[in-house]
Amino acid sequence: VLARRARHKEWGMPDLILIDGGAGQLNTAALALGKSGWHVPLVAIAKGAKRKNNDFRFHGRVVERNLMLFKQVRDEAHRFAIGYYRKLHRKQFS
Repeated sequence: VLARRARHKEWGMPDLILIDGGAGQLNTAALALGKSGWHVPLVAIAKGAKRKNNDFRFHGRVVERNLMLFKQVRDEAHRFAIGYYRKLHRKQFS
């Protein structure tokens, strides 16, 4: 996804990329961006071992005072995806 996004030069380069996942997803994203020539800060958020803590990982220069905002963005993306998934299944079974 990031490699395809990087090919669209007309869209401009983002200031930051937020990743839902841990160290593995962060490293894969950094590798993909490096191959495309982009140098964009990355933040990865994982739920943690017991799903109660948030594990933040960083690649590049990131302002850490924005951790709560990053968590809220991730949670909103989850809320949207779950709502869409439920909407599709309601249509399928009605």
